[in-house]
Amino acid sequence: MSHRILLLGAPGAGKGTQSAKLADEYGVEHVTTGDALRANKEMETEYGTPKSFMDAGELVPDPVVNEIVEAALNDADGFVLDGYPRNLDQAEYLSEITDLDAVILLDVDEEVLVDRLAGRRVCDGCGANYHVDFQPPEEPGVCDECGGEHRTRRRPLPR
Repeated sequence: MSHRILLLGAPGAGKGTQSAKLADEYGVEHVTTGDALRANKEMETEYGTPKSFMDAGELVPDPVVNEIVEAALNDADGFVLDGYPRNLDQAEYLSEITDLDAVILLDVDEEVLVDRLAGRRVCDGCGANYHVDFQPPEEPGVCDECGGEHRTRRRPLPR
């Protein structure tokens, strides 16, 4: 039986960590919006490619994200979805394209979230995640996977 699981929670709640564990446990795909966008950054949509928005430092519009997530879910024989939906329109779209077996909300105290996010680092090259206290790279500031440099944010703040 293939499982279709959605994990929800604030940034820093542990969605990525728990999603990966669930995907391993159930033998299904771990689908993240960020990974799907990076893997399909050249995908042509009627709104342009995800790369055109990402290179401009802009958020990728919902219709583009929706199309890419739908393709990722259609390609998966079961999944744990993490990082989507981010708003009501995306949630409504998700309910139109798939049925879910479980929705899990990770509820974490705000103080814990702030501590987790303040120490989070992301590789500019491959997107690997690190934490200065809980999961540091072997060499500070250098990605263990690709040798890229780390930064503190995944995407620019809205203007």
